[in-house]
Amino acid sequence: MKKQAANYYLQEIALSYIVNTTNRKPKLWTVKDAEDYLRAIWNKDHLSLMESAYVVLLNKAKSVIGWFKLAQGGMTQVIIDQKLILGAGLKSAACYVLMGHNLTSGHAVPSELDMDLSRELFKACQMVGLRLLDWVVLTPEGYFSFHKEGLLSGSVNSTSYASVV
Repeated sequence: MKKQAANYYLQEIALSYIVNTTNRKPKLWTVKDAEDYLRAIWNKDHLSLMESAYVVLLNKAKSVIGWFKLAQGGMTQVIIDQKLILGAGLKSAACYVLMGHNLTSGHAVPSELDMDLSRELFKACQMVGLRLLDWVVLTPEGYFSFHKEGLLSGSVNSTSYASVV
């Protein structure tokens, strides 16, 4: 019996970059700006019920290009997939990434796993030419900023993003 050669087709991946010039692009200059922006896009009904993760992408001027909901988790955890963050950052031609997730416990204290993930994401962003601007952990009553606490490589205890280049 004679075998037939299989036809293989490569799948084309098409990327496009369409700039929306009709909307005002907010600038995130401070940790408070980042917290306010994240709270504005967050589903407030879920803030103390289930963990979520959001990503905000910014240009060189620290103006928001866009945001997306990375993941919806359960009551005690959410899965952070770095490949999705990096892919969106590269596709949008972003310079900066702002990561946000919430803690349902009400205590704005990141876990050791959160600390490890922030260091890993910082390094992964650097490898592809992005910069992790901040990782903000929200609760209904407060927040924790890795940048403000000086926990991102090269960051200083500051509420301003002016030193992040």
